[in-house]
Amino acid sequence: MGWLLYLLILLQIARGAKECLQHFHTDRYGTKQITCLCNEDYCDSLDTVAPLPDDQAYIYITSKAGKRMNRTIAKFRTGNERSTPILTVYPTELKQQMKGFGGTFTDGAMLNIDNLPSKARKNLLESLFGPSGMQYSLGRVPIGSNDFSTRPYTYDDWDDDVQLLNFTLMDEDISHRGAGALLHELNRTDYWKIYANYMLRYFEEYSKHGINFTMVSSQNEPNLSKSPNFPWQAMFFTPNMLVEWVQKYLGPALRTNNATKNLELLSLEMSREQLEEYSKALLADDRAKNFSSGIGLHWYADDKIDASILRKTVTEWGGRYVIYTESANGWLTNDVILGSWDRAENYVKSIMEVVNNGGAGWIDYNLCVDMNGGPSWIGNNMDAAIVVDKQNRSFLKQPMLYAVGHFSKFVRPGADYMASRFSPNQDLPQIHHAAFVNKDGSRVLVLYNSDSEQECNISVIDDSRSSGLLPVTLPPSSIATVLWGFNTRPAVSEAQMSPAKEDIEDQDAATLEREEIVATTTVGNLSPILSSYFQFPIILSIIIRVLI
Repeated sequence: MGWLLYLLILLQIARGAKECLQHFHTDRYGTKQITCLCNEDYCDSLDTVAPLPDDQAYIYITSKAGKRMNRTIAKFRTGNERSTPILTVYPTELKQQMKGFGGTFTDGAMLNIDNLPSKARKNLLESLFGPSGMQYSLGRVPIGSNDFSTRPYTYDDWDDDVQLLNFTLMDEDISHRGAGALLHELNRTDYWKIYANYMLRYFEEYSKHGINFTMVSSQNEPNLSKSPNFPWQAMFFTPNMLVEWVQKYLGPALRTNNATKNLELLSLEMSREQLEEYSKALLADDRAKNFSSGIGLHWYADDKIDASILRKTVTEWGGRYVIYTESANGWLTNDVILGSWDRAENYVKSIMEVVNNGGAGWIDYNLCVDMNGGPSWIGNNMDAAIVVDKQNRSFLKQPMLYAVGHFSKFVRPGADYMASRFSPNQDLPQIHHAAFVNKDGSRVLVLYNSDSEQECNISVIDDSRSSGLLPVTLPPSSIATVLWGFNTRPAVSEAQMSPAKEDIEDQDAATLEREEIVATTTVGNLSPILSSYFQFPIILSIIIRVLI
C-alpha cells in the first residue's frame, strides 16, 4: 500500500458538448431510469461557458425524461406582455456569501477511482472538477479512516505514543491489531492536548506537500458515540465538553501554529436535530464563540427540525456561516439505485432548502461508490453521484450528479445569494427557486419543477434591468439553471457581511482563486477522522488519498 498523489491539471479548453450516452435501468416498480455511461473512449461533457450579449441567457435543463444539462440560449423580450407568472430576482437584496459545492474524498471513493483505466479515471475527474464538468469547488477529505475505508486505522496506531513520535501520513499498511490506548481514552481531558497536537501534525504534514487547508471542524457528529458499542469511528463530546475542547485546547492550538493559524474553525458538525443544544452551549462561552468561523451540518435528520433553524443560527452567531458538510442517499437502505430521479430530487430540494435559509454551501458524501455502494468496512453502504463499474471498466453518472452540478458549475465561490420572488398571487408551489450573483456580476437562477406531469412556463425579470422578460419553460420533473448578465457590474448591497466575507473582500482576485481546504474531525474508539474540504481553482484539482 502506498500514497498516490493525483495532480490533475485541467488546462484544456472544452471542445464542445458531448451528449449523455444513456444507459437504461429498471427499478423495483418497473420504472425506466437513466444514467450516463462513461468509459475510456467516451464521456458526456459541457461546453465552456462563454459570455453572452446583455439581452441573452443560457438555460440548462436536466429532466427525469433524460435531458442532462441540455443547453439553449434565450433572449429577454421587450414589452409589457405578462401572460405567465413572473419571477423577479433582486441583485441588490443580497444575503450570505457562498463557499461552494462539492463532494467527499473517502478512501473508498479513491479506491474506486483507482480501479478505472487511466483514461476513464481522467474522464471521471474531469466530470467532477473540470471546465467541461461540474466544477466542484469544495472537497471533503477524511483524515485517517472512516466508515468508507476498508479497515479502521489512524496516523499513529501505537500504544501510549503521547508524543506522537510515530505519526505519519504515509504508513497506513497496518495490521488489524486495533487502535492504541491513546485513542481508546481520548474522551479524557488529560489526552486533549495530545489530540490537538495530533491534529496540528496532520496539517503540518500536508503543508509539506503544498496542501493548505481552509477550515477544520472541532469534531464530527460529537453526539453519536456515547455508547462504547457504537459501530464505527466516532468520538463523544457533551455540549460542555465540546466548549472546553474548543476554548482551552483546539482553538488556541490552531491559532499559535504556522500551519493552522489561518484555518476557519467549524465549531460544530452534526445534524440540525442537536444543533440548538450544542450551539447554545458554545454561544454562552465568549472565548469558544470567538474561535468559531462557522457551523457544519449533516442532512440526516432534516425532516425532524424545520429549516428555519439555519437562519436563526446564522443570526445568533453574528453572521457566521452555516455549511452542509455531508449528505447521502441510501443511508437508511444501504443501497444503490441506478438512475434514480427521486434521489436527484432529494439533493436539489436539500440544496434549495439550505441556501434559501442562509446556508453557504453543500457537500455530498462519497465522490463515487462501487456497484454495491461501497467499499465500507462496516457495511454502511450508500448511493453516490457516480457509480464505478470495475468489471466493465466504466462508470455511471447518476441524476444526482447533475442535480449538484446545476449549482456547483455556475455558483462560484464568493457568489452572493440574492432574493427571488414570484409576483403577488402568482406563486407556483411546484416551482422551487434560488438565485445568486457571482463576483463577476453574472446572475444565476436555479429552478426545480416538482410537478411530474405538467411543464411550467414562467417569465424571469432581473430587477436591475430597465426592461425585459426572459421566458423559461420547465419540463415535468426537471431542474434548470439560468445564467445571464456577464457584462453587468456587481451589485452593491447593504447585506450584513460575515467575518469570513469581510476577509475575502480584503483579498485580491488571485487569492480568491487559490486552492482552499476545509477539515473536519471524527476521532473515536478506533481512529481519528479529520475531513478536509478544499476549494479548487478553475483549472486545478489536487486529489490526495491513500490507495491500497
